[in-house]
Amino acid sequence: MGRKRDPKRDEAFDLYKASSGNIRLTEIAYQLSVSEGTVRGWKAKDKWESLIAGS
Repeated sequence: MGRKRDPKRDEAFDLYKASSGNIRLTEIAYQLSVSEGTVRGWKAKDKWESLIAGS
């Protein structure tokens, strides 16, 4: 069984979406107290760019 999805992952996307993609990943990482690499991985795996473009 896999790990439970981190709720900060959705919070990170919400911050990114609210800024229309104009927020630095380092800022998201700082606000959520996670590493920048973690946020970068979430962005790639969840395809944030295409989700923003599709909105």
